[in-house]
Amino acid sequence: MKPNQQILRRSWLFSAMAAVAQAATRQIETYRKENVLGTSLEFQVIGAGAKAFDACLAEVERLRSILSTYDKTSALSQWQQRGETGPVPAEISELLDHYAHWKKRSEGAISSSIGQKLDVNALGKSFIVERAIDAALNAAPEAGGMLLNIGGDIAVRGGTWRIGVADPLRWHENAEPVDEFELRSGAVTTSGGYERGASHLIDPRTGLTASGALSATVLAADSVTANALSTALCVLDETAGRHLVQSTKGAACLVLRLDGTRWQSGSFNPVFRAVAAPAWPKNQQLTITLTLKAIEGYRVRRPYVAVWAEDPAGKLVRNITVWTEKRRWLPDLFEWWKKSGSAGGGSSVTRATRPPGRYQLLWDGLDDAGQPLPAGKYRIVVESNREHGSYARESGVIDCGATPSKVMLKENGEFEAVELSYGPGGQAA
Repeated sequence: MKPNQQILRRSWLFSAMAAVAQAATRQIETYRKENVLGTSLEFQVIGAGAKAFDACLAEVERLRSILSTYDKTSALSQWQQRGETGPVPAEISELLDHYAHWKKRSEGAISSSIGQKLDVNALGKSFIVERAIDAALNAAPEAGGMLLNIGGDIAVRGGTWRIGVADPLRWHENAEPVDEFELRSGAVTTSGGYERGASHLIDPRTGLTASGALSATVLAADSVTANALSTALCVLDETAGRHLVQSTKGAACLVLRLDGTRWQSGSFNPVFRAVAAPAWPKNQQLTITLTLKAIEGYRVRRPYVAVWAEDPAGKLVRNITVWTEKRRWLPDLFEWWKKSGSAGGGSSVTRATRPPGRYQLLWDGLDDAGQPLPAGKYRIVVESNREHGSYARESGVIDCGATPSKVMLKENGEFEAVELSYGPGGQAA
């Protein structure tokens, strides 16, 4: 199963290290895997990590083999080849029942078909998220809490986790969210057509581009409900959308209208963030496009990565992002560790609708203290290391001044050629 090509959804998951009450005595373990259901998976658990993660992955794969519309050998594909006749696994019937329920409740805004084609990928991914996190909990009932994020569909069982809502106008992996909130149980999903363009958000009732909202974030008791509501809110008009959310027990939403204004319903309780204005020319940003290579094999792990900016004197001025599953591995990012020590990094970020392994990062001209830096030349460094793998580092200087510019960092064994693009909205001319 790959991410739905019609409805685009993404959510940001920020560091949970300081948000969990049990963390004082039990360590949070983080596991990540690319190429899962056509996107990325992140699993965080307080205690009992390995067996919970193994159970989670096993359930994801079991359900993928049943529900995938891209695998010709899946049970769903075989059923379609038979003309959608004959017996099917219970999971297919249950998923189609979900679609029938939400098609009725949303007055057709949710549908398992686009035109004449069966497409169950949207609710299908959420369906798998729910089953997979429950499988992990059953395998490790002693865990103090866990969070599963597959392509932006997030489910939580226990603990307290800080979630950020992506800004649909600045959707990069590490950009500041428009809001943050805490999630102790249930699920959250964000839908919107902002990343790939509005033409990718289709109203199944008409086959035309949907025009309900720029983005919609929904909290609900389970992932399927959250996903169905967030998708419907991008298709329905505001009056119908409000009624749908308000008539769903325990649901809450934050919706950004097409003009950038917002409305919300239910107990969302976001925490607004104040961000300093950069000193760079107005609207100028640096976008870093980093694609990790797909390296498969026994014991192959996702690499840990640091990306940072240095001033002309070689001083580290901004930790753009640092990814690691366990902090004890950070010293293996040799150059980054030498320059920054244990400061910075450690946050966990993900987005939904992108190819697995492909990340876009944003630098807005602020330093690590949130203070504006002057326009000028900066060196961008990308460093990665992999357990049971290889070390890689590339860097280049880019002029962050009055005119757009672009620099390419060389490809190596761990990641593709990295594009540094400076200009309005982060895009070079």
